[in-house]
Amino acid sequence: MNLLVFATSILTALVACATATVGHDKPQLNTPRKFCVPFPAVNAAGGTTGGLNGTNGNDACQYAPLGSQVYGRAGWYS
Repeated sequence: MNLLVFATSILTALVACATATVGHDKPQLNTPRKFCVPFPAVNAAGGTTGGLNGTNGNDACQYAPLGSQVYGRAGWYS
């Protein structure tokens, strides 16, 4: 009986993990309203910026509540 419960629990956990995926074109960037977070941007040539400059009392803030957030793209070169 315990083996059946264990096997059912494992199967349920595997199904839950398999269905919890994120679409490849839907980055989950989080920028809370009370913080300014200057995430850098990448242009088509691969150059990066220093991020957005602040314009008010939150100038030069560097707080990222979820740590570094990265969004990348890839393409084939001929």
